[in-house]
Amino acid sequence: MAGARPTQSLYDFGRECFDDGNSAQECVDFVLRAELDELKKDGETHEKIKKHFRYFVDFQDNTNARSALVEASENDIEEAGIRDSDKIAHLDRQYLHLIWIHKNLGSQHKAVRYIRRLFVEKITRPSVLGFQLASRIKSLKSRIENAKIQRDEKKLASHRMKRVTFGRKRMRLAGHHPEHVLLENKAIEQAKDLPRIDIIQANPRTSRDSTLTWHSVTPFENGAWGNVFLELGVDSNNVIRNRVVRKIAKVSAEMRRSPTAWRGDLNVEVNGDGFGGGDVSGDVNGKIWPMEWLTQTLACNAPGAESILPILGTPRIASDEKSFTVYTAYAAVGDLFDVESQHREARGPLPMPFLLMCFKQLVDTALILKQGSLSADTAKAEWQQIIHRDYKPENVFLDLPQPHSWPMYPQLKLGDFGLAFMTSEDDELNPGYWANGKGTKDCVSPEQIPYEDPHTLTAVDDFQMLSPCNVWGIGLTMFVIMHSGPDTAIKQPGVTS
Repeated sequence: MAGARPTQSLYDFGRECFDDGNSAQECVDFVLRAELDELKKDGETHEKIKKHFRYFVDFQDNTNARSALVEASENDIEEAGIRDSDKIAHLDRQYLHLIWIHKNLGSQHKAVRYIRRLFVEKITRPSVLGFQLASRIKSLKSRIENAKIQRDEKKLASHRMKRVTFGRKRMRLAGHHPEHVLLENKAIEQAKDLPRIDIIQANPRTSRDSTLTWHSVTPFENGAWGNVFLELGVDSNNVIRNRVVRKIAKVSAEMRRSPTAWRGDLNVEVNGDGFGGGDVSGDVNGKIWPMEWLTQTLACNAPGAESILPILGTPRIASDEKSFTVYTAYAAVGDLFDVESQHREARGPLPMPFLLMCFKQLVDTALILKQGSLSADTAKAEWQQIIHRDYKPENVFLDLPQPHSWPMYPQLKLGDFGLAFMTSEDDELNPGYWANGKGTKDCVSPEQIPYEDPHTLTAVDDFQMLSPCNVWGIGLTMFVIMHSGPDTAIKQPGVTS
């Protein structure tokens, strides 16, 4: 009939919106809740999905943070009068962030695909969450391609500027070695080779036989990489009987399961004390340990290692893998940075005997890290060199004097092995994989900084990082406490920023 109203389908009826709200959206919410409730009935699958969802959120947060840094850097480049060297530095930082954005998006894509596979195995019918996951996978795939294009554009822009900049030697960005993927895979396999741990010093804080009550004092150090607390053990009369230091080290998304920060089978599951369960038997097969804990534990338990700050017990690794906790002995006198600061204020020279003691005990640390013993005659054949990479006054602690050695002065204790790693002269990953520029600005040894020819991308001055890096750190530390101030970075001629 002319002018008759078209017949409304049931589909149109179902998606019709009303003045008091969107009924279609309310229907979606209702169905989604029902699907999630149904999923919870299979507890194992539900837990796996939640775990990978947390991974997705972590990578998403990291992507958003790096995207904000790229945007801020881009705004800085657009400022009038910016120097070419600064513009190059901005482009390099943007390129580095975009490398990780591309990787993080890939990890998000992988996590969502895994979640969708688990979900559709349990709920095979068409579903709201299944449709949403499929749409997100498609969106992430597009974002991955866009990130790759942006990354390559930044690299090209940087290279164009460097081609007209004096010098053919520049720092190589971390993770940007031409064979990085190959080296990373080799590092993962190498990490499975765990050294034998013969001794683990007991931690009184976690000992079941302890009669002390422990109290955590306000953090006396907060940093970008973690927090440090003083723990006091008091007896029934409220008298302090013991002290230990608890360090909670943060683990960034990029460092989780990375062979630069962990040693062991990097695919094992988290299980309380360490991955796979910690013990003090020396049998650590099938476990994974933080590189910081492992290197410092090996060093402090080597024969004659009085100048290494002791590690106590095994580490505790958070189930979300965002942090781990280690305990160390308490150094009662502070650190060399405190001494340097007081010296600067007093403007008086440090006593020569104290300087000689510092030098002698720092040399002892280098011998321990190189050969696992103070004497070459008792050096361990299977010992791998430990490269500290962060020698500086702040990481050299002072404990109570030893009656048999320099009884007038506190005993030095090298600590904070957060950047340490193990290597050898025949290590095919050294320096290509380990030389990544990590360390405190103005304190790193030349070998720690990777250089390349900006035209050919081939390595320049790629010397192995071995015991001489620790020797450099000793010299730097002595220079600072003798001259009352940090050294300035030595600018090599012909090296671009």
